Amino acid sequence: MPFIGSEDAKELVQDGTLIAAQMVRNAEQAGKKVVRNPGAGRRGARKVSTISAGNVAFYTIQKLKCGRRSTGSSTVDVYGSGTQINGASRLTSLDESAASVDDVGEPLVLHDLLSRDEEDPATKAARKMDWDSFMAGLSARDQAIIHCLVEGKRLGSLARRRHLNNSTLVYHKERLRGGGVQYPGASAI
Repeated sequence: MPFIGSEDAKELVQDGTLIAAQMVRNAEQAGKKVVRNPGAGRRGARKVSTISAGNVAFYTIQKLKCGRRSTGSSTVDVYGSGTQINGASRLTSLDESAASVDDVGEPLVLHDLLSRDEEDPATKAARKMDWDSFMAGLSARDQAIIHCLVEGKRLGSLARRRHLNNSTLVYHKERLRGGGVQYPGASAI
C-alpha cells in the first residue's frame, strides 16, 4: 500500500478501521445486516439484505490503495492524498539538501533558502507606529531624556544643555522607566 507524505502502517490501519466502521454504519442505516459469511447456513431466499465482513475488508483495502482516507481524498488540495498519488504534487522535507553550499562551504537545506534572518517588515512598521505615538504623548523634556539614552549619552550632557539639575533628570528618567508615563491608546508603560 502506498504511503503518502509522512504516513506509516499504523496510520493506515487507523484510517482503514475508521473507513470500515463508516461502511458498516452506512450499511446498517440502509437496513442491511453485516454478517461474517453471508452464504453459510442459508437455505432459501434472503429475508434481510446482508453484506459480508469480507466485502467490507476488501473495499476498505481498495480505498486505501487508491489514496482514499477517512478524512477525504481530495485531488485539488496540494496536501491531499489523491493529488500526491496522481503525482500532481509532492511533499518535500525542509531538511532536504538544496544541492548548494553556503559561504563557509556547508551544504544548504531548503529551510535555509526560504528563511530570512531579518525581521518582518510589518512587525517593524507596527513597532515604529507604537513608538511614534508613545513619543508624541511625551513632554519635550521626556523626549530629550529618551533621545539622550538611545544615543548612549550621559544625562549630565543633557542637564548642561537644558540648564537642569542632574537629580531632576534622574528623577524623570526613573519615572519614565517605572511606568509613570501615559500615552494615547495605551496603559502605563
